[in-house]
Amino acid sequence: MIKTNAGNYFEDFRIGQVMHHATPRTITTGDVSLYTALYGTRFAVQSSDAFARAIGYERSPSTTCWSSTSSSARRSLISR
Repeated sequence: MIKTNAGNYFEDFRIGQVMHHATPRTITTGDVSLYTALYGTRFAVQSSDAFARAIGYERSPSTTCWSSTSSSARRSLISR
């Protein structure tokens, strides 16, 4: 199969690959919330920090996966 454009398919990406872009973008919890509301799964653990804490997580896994710096890391940086 020959590609007709220069874009990547999923299998073209590699673990640890760094992508440089002219406009850097930090994914925030607001971005995650909007994405989840429009497209994402509605499993309880991803949708509720309270539910995630009840089963042993610090917070919803989707929050920690998408945030570049966790709130506990931000607190430790601020307190220095």
